[in-house]
Amino acid sequence: MDVADTSTMYKKSNNSLVHEIKQNLQQLPGEPLEAEKFTIFRVPEHIRYKNKQLYEPRMVSIGPYYHGNDAFQAMEKHKWRYLRDYLSRNTRNSIENCISELRGLESRACKCYFQDVKFQSDEFLKMMLLDGCFIIEFLIKCLLMRTDDVPVGGQENMPLCFRRRPNSTDGRAPRTIPSASELQESGIIFTRKKSDNILDIKFQNGILEIPFISIEDTRRSRLLNLVSFEQCYIKLGLNLTSYACFMGALFKTTRDVTLLQEKGIIDNLLATNDELVSFFNWLTECSYLDYEAHYLKDLFIDVNRYYNSDWHKWRATLKRDYFTNPWSIISVTAAFALMVLTPYSLTDSVHYPFLLSYKLVPAMYTVGRNVI
Repeated sequence: MDVADTSTMYKKSNNSLVHEIKQNLQQLPGEPLEAEKFTIFRVPEHIRYKNKQLYEPRMVSIGPYYHGNDAFQAMEKHKWRYLRDYLSRNTRNSIENCISELRGLESRACKCYFQDVKFQSDEFLKMMLLDGCFIIEFLIKCLLMRTDDVPVGGQENMPLCFRRRPNSTDGRAPRTIPSASELQESGIIFTRKKSDNILDIKFQNGILEIPFISIEDTRRSRLLNLVSFEQCYIKLGLNLTSYACFMGALFKTTRDVTLLQEKGIIDNLLATNDELVSFFNWLTECSYLDYEAHYLKDLFIDVNRYYNSDWHKWRATLKRDYFTNPWSIISVTAAFALMVLTPYSLTDSVHYPFLLSYKLVPAMYTVGRNVI
């Protein structure tokens, strides 16, 4: 085979390959760069494989991912009742107007989902109508209840008010901090911060202030899903991921959990403290965090700097070993006083003969002169 034949063969092969790739690209749904518009994701398998049930709805399905599941059919009937309530509130909200408005939003709504929405157009619009009216009516009914009875949680579940603090140090930021027990041994004091935002963590002058949080199955599932959403939609920020890594660093053993329970910082309603430790450590391991940019970066730096100070460790050891009860305090005070007074007593012992001889010499000289 000569050079010309080889060149012709490669050209045909290239043309065939180019045609195949173009055809595959043309068959893709959606538009170029549409991934930037995705805001609704399925939890990645590497995150949900251990506890899949924590990422699945329990009572009602919203959106296409679990639509039609037999486990939620009872709530589908309630959605129809809520739709009727919504339409009865305002006679201008006719079904025709609702469908017309939703039809204009259909394409935009479909592009919000990371995975393809395999629904017929009318079926998707019906789902949007039922789910949307259900959410509106549910929130209205909640607002009519007393504030303490609202079941959707409080301000601690709204982390978006935080902004990343400017960098205050040079070099690479630490990826973790010592455990709660280790920090306490270095002299750091844990206190419960009066704040409704669980992200409002402060460290200053050896005092680490952490807002209260209660961990039970519902809160654990909510935290898992919010962290998973941050991992998929990084533009939102990684504040909850940073919080999870902070808690995972504090909880190395059950002793750490007990310490923060005694301080009134955490209330563990899971089966065991081991389960809480495993939860935060696993959540940390499967999450991505930019340690050079997260909102607790400066706190990590300050805590590590305090922990690595020998003076703080010595002071904490002295306080722990010698100032735990009144008798220890008395003993240390007496020992300190003895240590201070000892040099003075030795000084007097050394100088006393000299002073004595200094005073006696003139006297002896006077007596001798008189005798002579």
